[in-house]
Amino acid sequence: MNIDLPETVLRRARVVDLNRFYKRNVSSAQAVDIEAINYQILNIIETVKGTYPFEPTFGVNLEKYLFRLASAGTLYEIESEVTSALNQWLRYGSVKPRNVKASQTGINEVTLSVAVDLLGGTETFAYRLAA
Repeated sequence: MNIDLPETVLRRARVVDLNRFYKRNVSSAQAVDIEAINYQILNIIETVKGTYPFEPTFGVNLEKYLFRLASAGTLYEIESEVTSALNQWLRYGSVKPRNVKASQTGINEVTLSVAVDLLGGTETFAYRLAA
């Protein structure tokens, strides 16, 4: 069965498998918008660990860095915690986190840059964390 998609949809789509639990119900790879991956990363970053009773390791504990100085050590801890969470929860099919970089952009502001390997190349997402 062939489905004709508009040219604008084809340019923005990447072929990825976002959820390993539904893989057995899908016969072929899914065309997923980049925004879906962006929201999935946001969901992981914004969720506090322990929020979901049956998935206690889902999420990142970014709230513990809220009132700490943005020193090199703190930025490294944020990078490693986010990298660990993304490696555990974003590794579905062709979507793999490549690099996470935290940098101080203001007095109470940190920018988190996440590079993700997709089937068609690398996509970088940037998130601003501010108190």
